[in-house]
Amino acid sequence: MTFTATVTRGEGNLLPTGTLTFMDGKTVLGTSSVLVEVNGVATATFVTAATQLASGNHAITAVYGGNDLFVASTSPGVTQTVLPAQTTTSFTPDTPTTSVLGGSVSLTVTIPGVARVLPSGAVTFLDGAVALGQANLTNVGGIATATLIVTTGKMSVGAHSITANFCSDANLAASGSTAFAYTVSPLTALPENVLREKKSHLEDPCRHRTAGQRSERRWAGQARQAPLGGEAGSQF
Repeated sequence: MTFTATVTRGEGNLLPTGTLTFMDGKTVLGTSSVLVEVNGVATATFVTAATQLASGNHAITAVYGGNDLFVASTSPGVTQTVLPAQTTTSFTPDTPTTSVLGGSVSLTVTIPGVARVLPSGAVTFLDGAVALGQANLTNVGGIATATLIVTTGKMSVGAHSITANFCSDANLAASGSTAFAYTVSPLTALPENVLREKKSHLEDPCRHRTAGQRSERRWAGQARQAPLGGEAGSQF
């Protein structure tokens, strides 16, 4: 943003020299260029940095410090309104579109910066009108990025419309993504033959023992059948 101020001459033909100090209220913004003659008037400019003035109203003044020939003076205040820059919130192309009920999914959005200024703060993720959660923006390769990991157990089986909303900060305006289509699939049932196999394993824990192991079990059972007070013998 460029501000221009002039300092008029008094009596005589001499023009004021030097520089001006530009103020935002009581805050010093910086020093102007050297006063030069433009159409017979001493003129100076000042250019703010990209984020020097946050969004909102600012009372800008230019102060001339004076010298041996000219007294100091301050301009009337000028109200400068700064609007927040527009932003765009988008889901990344690699964000998954489906998952199985009970699993988890990483929802990722990006918000490019404006004039080398990255947005800050948080992004809110929504499933329709239901909030899924918030994720803070971080700088990933020069782009503001937010990722929310969601357990799909919180979501019903079927189609969902996911959106992400950036809530704005001091320099950048709020923005919302377009709807992202996401599907939660039901759990897959096990085939009947697998279920029968699992059931048989529970009913016969010795099913996969070798013949020798089953014989050892029988011999051990016979040895334990010795009469009380007698000696258990081995039978071959």
